[in-house]
Order: sequence, then C-alpha cells, then structure tokens
Amino acid sequence: MTFLDQRLQQVRDETAHDRIAARLGGPLMGLPARTPAAGLKCPMGRYMNYAPSVEPEDFDACPVLLTAEDRWTPHHLSVPVLSRITKVPVDTVMLDN
Repeated sequence: MTFLDQRLQQVRDETAHDRIAARLGGPLMGLPARTPAAGLKCPMGRYMNYAPSVEPEDFDACPVLLTAEDRWTPHHLSVPVLSRITKVPVDTVMLDN
C-alpha cells in the first residue's frame, strides 16, 4: 500500500513522468468518464483521479505502520496523508537497505 494522495499537486509533480503529465494527465484522463468511452479501462486515469472511500481524518480501522525507505514512494510525500490520520496510532520505521 502507498500513502500518496494524487489530489495534491506536489505529489503529482514528483510522481508523474514529467511536468506536462503531472499537470494535464489527471484532468485529461478523467474526460472519457463523461463520454460513451467511460467503459474503457484506463488504470492510470483511475489512479490519477482516485479519492479514497475513507479520508485519512476518518480512518479508525487499525493502527498504521509505514515502513520506509521506499524507492517508489518518497517518505516526504507520505507525510501529508499520515499527518491527517489522528484516530489511530501512526508509526514509521525506517528500514536499512
């Protein structure tokens, strides 16, 4: 699991292939959803326009443990999500290698 919120521009900027994809990719990939092409599968479009079913502020199912260092998700990009989780304990363990 990742703790990235693609609704944040900084996250899009740092995880997209390039700045154009970061700024235009999400909105452009969301356009087919409003057309007859809505049935076509576009995994990146769903990812770039994803909203969680439970927002971090409302998450209360279990404690959260982030194990880092993750080459795919820089720790600083997880902090905005983790800092919003307040109803359960949140711990981070930095892993070597």
